[in-house]
Amino acid sequence: MRNFKQKLVIGTRASKLALAQTTLFIEALLNAYPDMSRDAIIVKTIKTSGDQNQTDRLDQIGGKGLFAKEIEKEIVNGEIDVGVHSMKDMPAIDSFELSIGCWLERNDHRDGLISNSNISFQELDAKSVIGTSSIRRRSQLINLRKDISINALRGNVDSRIDKLNKNEFDAIVLSVAGLKRLSLDHMISYIFSDDEILPASCQGAIGIQMHSENDELSIFLSPVNDSKTEYLCKLERD
Repeated sequence: MRNFKQKLVIGTRASKLALAQTTLFIEALLNAYPDMSRDAIIVKTIKTSGDQNQTDRLDQIGGKGLFAKEIEKEIVNGEIDVGVHSMKDMPAIDSFELSIGCWLERNDHRDGLISNSNISFQELDAKSVIGTSSIRRRSQLINLRKDISINALRGNVDSRIDKLNKNEFDAIVLSVAGLKRLSLDHMISYIFSDDEILPASCQGAIGIQMHSENDELSIFLSPVNDSKTEYLCKLERD
């Protein structure tokens, strides 16, 4: 029987947000297992297809799974034990041979607006340009205000904010949870209610993916699992 307290290899994307989420998982592990050494945890950064293509809309190049498949491949091949994922970026159906071994406690599920003028969505001038590549956000924003324009915006949180600062957009829309995890929530000028913009399934939730037949690892991860988050997010995925 393998002792995961002695060695656990974690796969993650290399973005600041992905690494921040990996840190949350590590801290939850160490809290659950006080006798586990931090040195026993190895973090391996993996560049996914979604990271390599930062220009095209996700739905045009393969969908949400682009942020996961390289990590999933390494789990299947035994190169890493688990992968850390933003669950809103995961397809609703688990990949063959893989499952979510545990869910971390969910953060804020809502979408937030960052505007150049630090004003709310309703205060934006007519014909303001908002940056997002999400069809879900695009359709709901236009439903709220038909006098605005939506332009595609891809990239990590820092690069998106950088484009806003360069006045390529009047405002951008990002998940509140991601901004909180990067300590950037002070930049939010407006938070959309669920009635205004229905968030993505599992937005704000972090899932730890593993090989579905690894019973020992499943038992090891169980103390970290937040059952309320698991229950609600499984409903949303369904």
